[in-house]
Amino acid sequence: MKMPGTHGKPLSQEDHVSTPPIEIIRGMSIIIADDQEMQRRRLVKLYESLGLNVIGVAKNGLEAVKMVSKTPPDFISMDVLMPVMHGIEAMDCIKEKDEAIPIIMVTAYPDLETLSQLKSPKGFAPDALIAKGDRKEAYLQVLIALTDNSPSLPQLEDGDLDGEISELPDMGDEAEEGQDHVS
Repeated sequence: MKMPGTHGKPLSQEDHVSTPPIEIIRGMSIIIADDQEMQRRRLVKLYESLGLNVIGVAKNGLEAVKMVSKTPPDFISMDVLMPVMHGIEAMDCIKEKDEAIPIIMVTAYPDLETLSQLKSPKGFAPDALIAKGDRKEAYLQVLIALTDNSPSLPQLEDGDLDGEISELPDMGDEAEEGQDHVS
């Protein structure tokens, strides 16, 4: 993944070490797909507060596929269970055209059973899985890790980003409200 302003050069390990964590993703683009309006608004607010440019918001997987084909983003945040086309089908369509776009599956059901079902019939898998109620730090850590898929990035501990993300919206309590997924 390339950082905006680097003229197409991937980030090096030195860039990761010398750049504050939140700056690594600032200016990158994301498309959000979720069938719940309240969750879409929360995710837009969260990702924008992390410095991402939300370039599309979809109500289902089919809308997300169309948006990605018009303007490929740096990241996709996708709900698993949605009407019209669920997240796994949408992931298949997107990954068939461009496997390099990281897809973050955001779900209310992040258990082992859900994880085992996230591999598609076409062999694709999401690049990350995160719970809708996860803390802000978890979203940031996933995004940073996906910028170059580097396993050598340091794990962020509670408190590491306090000064950088103190103003971010809390996703925990509100994410459990309004669970109106379509099976």
